[in-house]
Amino acid sequence: MRILRISAIIFWCSVILASSSQITQAQQEYLAENPCCDSIFKGIAEPLDYVAQLIHINLKPSMTQTSVASEERRRVASPPGKSATQVEGKHDEREGYLDGSWIEIHYGRPIKRNRNIFGLSDYAEWLNDGAPVWRAGANTSTQLVTDVALEIDGTVIQPGEYTLFIELKDDPWTLIISSWPAQKTYDYENKDALFGAYYYTADKDVLRTPMQRATLGHSFDQLSWQFLDMTETGGKIALLWDTAIASVQFSIAK
Repeated sequence: MRILRISAIIFWCSVILASSSQITQAQQEYLAENPCCDSIFKGIAEPLDYVAQLIHINLKPSMTQTSVASEERRRVASPPGKSATQVEGKHDEREGYLDGSWIEIHYGRPIKRNRNIFGLSDYAEWLNDGAPVWRAGANTSTQLVTDVALEIDGTVIQPGEYTLFIELKDDPWTLIISSWPAQKTYDYENKDALFGAYYYTADKDVLRTPMQRATLGHSFDQLSWQFLDMTETGGKIALLWDTAIASVQFSIAK
C-alpha cells in the first residue's frame, strides 16, 4: 500500500507540473491500468490537496525526525545572550518611550548543570580555563556596547564597544572594562582581537573596579548579565550565576 501511495504521489505530481488539473490521455490510461489509484482519489476534486495529504501521511514521521535532529545540531551548550536597557529618553502618551540611548551587554550563557561553580578552592582557575582572567560568560568575549557615556568609580567610559572581564584572584572580584576588540568567531591568526579572554593583556584596560558580591537566596541556573535598580541617572551592572551576584554601580556621565 505504501508503494501504491508513492506511485500515486508521482502520478498527481505529473498533473501539477503540467500546470493543469485536467488528466491527459496518458494519465487516463494509467488510471485504467491502476484502478486502485482511482479508488484512492475518488471524489477528490483538487489533486494538489491530495498530494499534500499523501505527503503528510507518508513523510511526516521522517520529516519530524529530521527536524528534531537538525534542532539538536543547532543547539549549543552555552547559548548567546544579550541584556539591554535604555536611558535618557522620555515617555510620550501616544508614541511610548522616545529618544533613549541604549546600553547593551552581549555574552555567552553557560548553564550550571548541577556543577559546583564557586564552591571549590580552584574555581578561579577552572573558570579562567587557561586565560589570565575570566571572560565572565562563555565562548566569545563578553561585550559592553553603550550609546551614552558612563561613569564608573570616577572613570568616564565613552560611548563605544568594550570587552568585559572579571579577575577572580582576590575578594572582592575586579571588573575589567577593556578596549580589546572581540572576535566574532575564533581566528588564531588575528592577534588584534580576542576570543574569550585568551591572550588578554592589561595594556588596553580602560577601568578596573571592585565588584560588590552577595549570596542569592536561590540558585541562578544560567549565567546572566543584568541591569539592576535603574533610574534616570544610572543603576547597576550585575552578573548572576548559581548563588553568586556581583555588581558595580554606574551613572550616566554628564
